[in-house]
Amino acid sequence: RDFCLSRGLGDVYKRQSQGFLESELQALDQLLDLTDPVLLDLILERSQPEDDLDTPEIRALLTEIRAL
Repeated sequence: RDFCLSRGLGDVYKRQSQGFLESELQALDQLLDLTDPVLLDLILERSQPEDDLDTPEIRALLTEIRAL
């Protein structure tokens, strides 16, 4: 996994790990299962979450990652 993406997601996890709801952890797992190009497109807003990725938790997590 790309160092910058891994570090950014790791920072989100470290900062929030004790405050995550189970649904938010599942959203993080879903994002981490994506290929780097797909994840980067979502983070850079070149694409939007679709189908099973189109959840409030994933959208909120992407917003938080973009703010880093």
